[in-house]
Amino acid sequence: MGTVPIASAGIPATIAYQGHLTQTGGSPLTGTTTLQISLYTTASGGTALWSETHTNTNVSNGVFAVPLGSITPLTLPFDTPYYLGVTVNGGTELLPRQPLTSAPYALNALSANTVMDGAITASKLGENCAAGETLLRNVSGWACGLVPGTPGATGPAGPAGPAGAQGAVGATGPAGPAGAQGATGPAGSSGAAGANALVQLTTEPVGIHCAVGGTKVEAGSDADGNNTLDVDEVTVTRYVCNGAQGPVGTAGPAGAIGPQGPTGATGAAGPAGAAGSVGPAGPQGPIGATGLAGPIGPAGNAGSNALLKISTEVAGANCATGGVKVDAGNDSNANATLDAAEVVTTRYVCNGVQGIQGVQGATGPMGPAGPAGSGGGTTGLTTVVHGCFDGSLTSVNGTGYTVSRNGSNYTIGFTNAFNSTNYSLLVDARTSTGRSRAITSTGKTTNGTTWSAGWLDTIETQGSMCFVAAL
Repeated sequence: MGTVPIASAGIPATIAYQGHLTQTGGSPLTGTTTLQISLYTTASGGTALWSETHTNTNVSNGVFAVPLGSITPLTLPFDTPYYLGVTVNGGTELLPRQPLTSAPYALNALSANTVMDGAITASKLGENCAAGETLLRNVSGWACGLVPGTPGATGPAGPAGPAGAQGAVGATGPAGPAGAQGATGPAGSSGAAGANALVQLTTEPVGIHCAVGGTKVEAGSDADGNNTLDVDEVTVTRYVCNGAQGPVGTAGPAGAIGPQGPTGATGAAGPAGAAGSVGPAGPQGPIGATGLAGPIGPAGNAGSNALLKISTEVAGANCATGGVKVDAGNDSNANATLDAAEVVTTRYVCNGVQGIQGVQGATGPMGPAGPAGSGGGTTGLTTVVHGCFDGSLTSVNGTGYTVSRNGSNYTIGFTNAFNSTNYSLLVDARTSTGRSRAITSTGKTTNGTTWSAGWLDTIETQGSMCFVAAL
């Protein structure tokens, strides 16, 4: 804030004061404001000797002017340096304080208007002169008498003349220090909703990306909101390729011809043995492992989540040798499940075709005939234990067996133990989607067997399990 103090003309004991106010950033203030003006004998600190408040002060392009002493009379002697402080709208006093120039100290000389040239009143020196007499200066000092050339006593002083016109506005003072930092403004409005993330699967023909063909996986954000992944919206591209054709196996060497054995004596024909019981049909073989899932695309902006659903595709019109069905879409209802109504894209990742069978090796020569049996027919299997159960259960009691499960580990206990550990064991484990789970044997005794089931997809649960143990 710059200041220009100007002494008022005439008798009224006021001081014209002008200043310049700016806002944070340096732009001039315009409007009305409340100013408190105070006088101090120190440039900082101390107690104000005089103060007055000017309300509704008009400020135009930063400039204001107020008459000091128009509200609270200026009774200070102005016989020592004074500093002027300004407070705007009840805030902190602006710094630095402004030192008053010499013009205001002329107020101390107002009483000189009643002193005649070359004389001083008796009251100033404590002397009592006769009516019409004045203290005069002579060679020996001061004495009462008439002013030479004065025809008579001086009459009373006339009334004070009118106040002079307002002086011209002084030049604008230097800019004051920057004000304190203003309060932080309100938070901006929320930005627009982000675009949805989309995944698009297409068949990739045989070429530089996949030597035997496969699936092309593209991902990106739906910038135009048309629920279709346009070409200019693709930011990530990956390929899931079919397995390469297996090599043709080499022909095995022909076995050496063994020597002709002697003809054994014809043994007596034994009685025909009783026909053995037909064993149960073996379980279906496991389905081949699912191909690797494509890489996950980058996370999109806020919006509906993109979901993939992977399920087993049996051999048929879509995949001649079976494979994986991949459904994709947006989770519109935010239930973390890709419902049928949310599927927008369906693609298939098919298993590779069966490799060419190797050349059949030459048949070796017939070995010598074994000795004739002593009689008796085939007796069949001595012991068979089999069953099917829900793989998600913790324990199962079946006919001839019990099951206990700990996570993906299963223990089968036989009610009647086998007489050796050479029994055959077949196990089939299915998921809730029908996919076959890999089985790893972790133990085999005459009293039972243990195994561990392979991985489950996030959309799968354990389904049924079947086993056959036979000796």
